[in-house]
Amino acid sequence: MKMIRMYTGPDNRSHLEELPLALKQETEIVESMLLSPLSGQANLRISTGTMPNLHPAPRKQYLVLLEGNLDVIVGDGQTMTVGAGDIIKVEDTSGEGHLLRFRDGCERYMFFFAPIAN
Repeated sequence: MKMIRMYTGPDNRSHLEELPLALKQETEIVESMLLSPLSGQANLRISTGTMPNLHPAPRKQYLVLLEGNLDVIVGDGQTMTVGAGDIIKVEDTSGEGHLLRFRDGCERYMFFFAPIAN
């Protein structure tokens, strides 16, 4: 499990960085992580295709990949692979954006989307 931040830099291109998972021990068997405040309705998306062109996100949001193996690709050429359980903190709401590509024979993916408050 990892968390990736996708954001628009001063060059108007999307960039990727891996963020540390700041897990806090709650009890002997439970750990938790504080996320940015959320707003709006959470959604589940199941897709059998990926978008072929770079695009910015429609809003700041967390994406939690529940199923699938994908490459996240940004305009500067940087690529990170994500799999089930990985979290993407999407902040690239302007600029040229990002795209997703299926990986390792994947034929569909399932994301849980949760909008981040401004």
